[in-house]
Formats: sequence, C-alpha cells, structure tokens
Amino acid sequence: MTDDLNARLKASLDRGAQHLDAVPVPDGLGAALHRQVRRRRVRRAAVRTGVAAAVVVAVATPVWALRPDPTPLPVATPSPTATATATPTPTPTPTPPPTPTQEPTAQAPVLELLPRDDGLTVHRIPDGLIDEVGAGWSLVTYGPTTPGAAVPVVLAAPDGTPYLVTDAADPLRLAGWRAGESTALVTDGSGRAVLDLRTGAVTSDPRGLGAAATFAGWRADGAETWWTVDPEDSSRVLLVALGPDGTQRLGANLRAGVQNGATAVDAAGTRIALSPDLASFGDGGSGPSDHVEVRTLDTGATTSHLAGPEGWSCRPAGWVDPTTLLTTCLDFGALSGTLDAQAYAVVDVTGATATQVTTVAPGQPAPLAQSSAPSASGLVVGYVAGQQRGMATWAGGLEPLWDAPAGTELLEAQPLGDGHVLVSAGTGWGDPTMTVWSVDAATGEAVQLAGPVDGGPRPASWAAARS
Repeated sequence: MTDDLNARLKASLDRGAQHLDAVPVPDGLGAALHRQVRRRRVRRAAVRTGVAAAVVVAVATPVWALRPDPTPLPVATPSPTATATATPTPTPTPTPPPTPTQEPTAQAPVLELLPRDDGLTVHRIPDGLIDEVGAGWSLVTYGPTTPGAAVPVVLAAPDGTPYLVTDAADPLRLAGWRAGESTALVTDGSGRAVLDLRTGAVTSDPRGLGAAATFAGWRADGAETWWTVDPEDSSRVLLVALGPDGTQRLGANLRAGVQNGATAVDAAGTRIALSPDLASFGDGGSGPSDHVEVRTLDTGATTSHLAGPEGWSCRPAGWVDPTTLLTTCLDFGALSGTLDAQAYAVVDVTGATATQVTTVAPGQPAPLAQSSAPSASGLVVGYVAGQQRGMATWAGGLEPLWDAPAGTELLEAQPLGDGHVLVSAGTGWGDPTMTVWSVDAATGEAVQLAGPVDGGPRPASWAAARS
C-alpha cells in the first residue's frame, strides 16, 4: 500500500511540474532577463549609417529558473484515518497584456507645386522653412527668355528640391549669401542691393560702390569685399571692404576687366595673387608671365614668386591654405592648338621653401584657373584632362573627383558648406545649357540643383549659403 501511495504521489508531482512548465514567466523576472540578454547583444551589434534595422530578440527562459528545488521531499507514511477531499482552486483567467500606444509618425512636409507658364518646376516655400535653411542650401536666378519678363529667384535644397522665393520684376544677379541669414546680397541696376528671402522684396543699398560693383567675398571679420570702379580712373578697379566703420580701400588697384580672370583672393580676404603679365598693381601689366605677385591687402606689402616653368604663362588656380598657392601654366609657344604642354606649381608665398613645379603628361589632369573653392576635405579645383573637364581635390596632387557634363568649357566653384562645393558648368557665361551642381568634396557624388528649361528660362546667377 505504501508503494502504491508513493507511486501516486510521484505521479502527482510530475503533473505539477508539467503544469509549472506551462505557467507564464512573471513580468518582472522575464523582463529583467530580457534586458540583460539584450544589453549584451546590443553592445555587439553593428549599426550602419542611414539604415534602420528592427531587431527582435527571443529570450528562452530556462525551466529551472522557475521550478522549485527538484530534490524530492520525504514521503510521510499516511495514517489510517480518513482523508478529506481538497476543494480545487479555480485557475484564474489570464489578463491580456495592454496594447502599446503607437507613437505618431512624423510626416514630411507636403510639397505644393506652383503652376507656371514658363515650364519651371518650383514649390511654395513652407512656413518656417527660411528659419531652417543653412549650409548646403543655395540660391539660383533664372534668365528670362523675353525682355521685361520677371526673374525667378529659386531656393534650392541640398537634395535639389526647388522653392520659389519670388519673381523679381527687375533684373538682378545674386552676389552672396551667408548661411542662417534671411537676406542675400544682389546687384541690380543701381549696384549693391539686398533681397529679403521671406517677402521677395529687393532694397537698393549701394553704399557708394556704384552700379558696376561686383562682389568678391567676405573677410574673416565678416566684412564684405567688392570690386568697384576707381573714382579717379574709370579704366581701373579697386578692391574695397565694407565694415561697420564704413568703406575701407584695400591694397589692390587693377586694370578693369582682369580682376576675375587673373587674380585669386584667399579665403580670409587677406591676400591677393595675380598674374603680372595680365594685371599689375602698378600702371602696366607686363611683368614676367612665369611668376605671380602676392599682396597683403591691409599693408600693401608685395612679393614676387616663381609660378611655373621658365617662360611659360601661369595663372593662380587657388589657395591651398593661407600661405600656399596652387598655379596652372601653359607653354603657348609649344601649344599648336592643343593643351598638351601644361604644368602646375605649388608656391610658398612666405618664401620659406622653393616653388615645386610639375609638368603634366598628355592626357593627365591639370588644374584650371578661377575654378576653385575651399572645403572640409581641402581645396577643390577645376581640372582638364584631354577633352574631359571636372572637379578634383588637391592632396599633394590632383585627384579627379567629379566629371562635368560633356562639352563643358567653363567651371566655377563656391564653398557650399557641409562638405560640399557649388559648381556651375557650361560653355561660357550666358550659356543656354548651363547647369548648377552640389558636389560632395569627399565622395564626388553630385546633385543637380538647377538647369535649363526647354524653350524656357535658364540659370543666370547662383550663390551658396556660405558659413
């Protein structure tokens, strides 16, 4: 009888164990184990930028973590007295877990396409957008196809999305724009003016510069610099700075027309380099073509430096850093209608080291003049290699970064911020096929920000949001 009772008790214990296996893990203990396992796994997870991965971790709770001590209890010998029948406890109905509240998903702003007759694709500027724009954004004006037509001014997002700022009633050209500001510098019929990006209003503010003033950039102290006609000699231009104390004449007085083709001002606006055979700080313009002259704008101190092979014609290509200038050179005597005889040089404008001259083999990249911009990755400069033109980075040598569209002859670059440069590509100013691009200075990836409309307007001027 004792053996029979022991067998029945053992069977009852086994059934109890099976019942425990089916009991849900208590919330506190299961959650703690889940967090412990997840913390270990998250530390080993690799996260790739730009990709959101949803990870589901299944935690199997060991049965021994919930069962009582498996050591069998001693079985008591029952008394011959009658046993009472235990009233079974009803199994409670499990409460379903609460349904988690789903967070609202952020909705992208709805783009409102504006109807137009000129074929230009633009959207209405959403409320508050002007307060958010900064580095990586740019402004573009489009040239009208008929005299007297309005001039569209477009705000281009980093991804190329175009927003209409205004249709200007009078001709204007973009001059400069600082990241985070709601106004931009432009030139109109009276010279310097200010465009309000919120209202589209253009306010003339010439500051005595004259109608022919052209924007040159900002100095490190935030002062604007402009080329303006010399009031004493209309055949020459002056570089001036507009600061809080008024207009300051800087140490650059050149023959009109050469300031945009034979000079390069450094990023801080403290030095200017020029080609002495085309431009001169004096009356002439007949200096040695294989040299460059560098002037400190505040003091007027000037130095001359070898810029390429002897007897070749050299131009400033861009400033690598505050004391290093990159030049590009051609041997006109050996050209015979080709661009095979090319060279470039690295010039230390302090004179501490000698100029390093490199002759370029046919078909290899050589830098272009007037097509450079600083970036977080270093100097980005236009290049030519045979029939191909594009942008390259300078790292002790030219590394092609981006190939311009076929047929491109003219490249111009501006710092765009956020590791990018703003590049325009075409066959010349006023080119009906002109395109404007944002080029990543690290990867060469490019986004077209503006281009011509078939039978309609085309890009006419552009300005990057400079930081």
